[in-house]
Amino acid sequence: MDKIKEPREFLFGPFFGDNLPDYLKQRIDMIRRQPGWWKNLEKFKLGFDVLEEARKQGFEVYILTKDLVQNQKLGEKKQFG
Repeated sequence: MDKIKEPREFLFGPFFGDNLPDYLKQRIDMIRRQPGWWKNLEKFKLGFDVLEEARKQGFEVYILTKDLVQNQKLGEKKQFG
């Protein structure tokens, strides 16, 4: 994000849902329009630690994501570790 912010810009928040400023919504849209934008994201360590512990405890784990109505082929490419 540093590469596409203006020099005087600073991020404050937290921002959730409709609370996002328009310029951030536009950036999010720009990033998400790039094919495979999510492939090189760093894993959220705490989330994966919780996932691993749930598996160790014997829980059946299901990852639920929003249905990709516009392009269902994209949804087929998502994989979680």
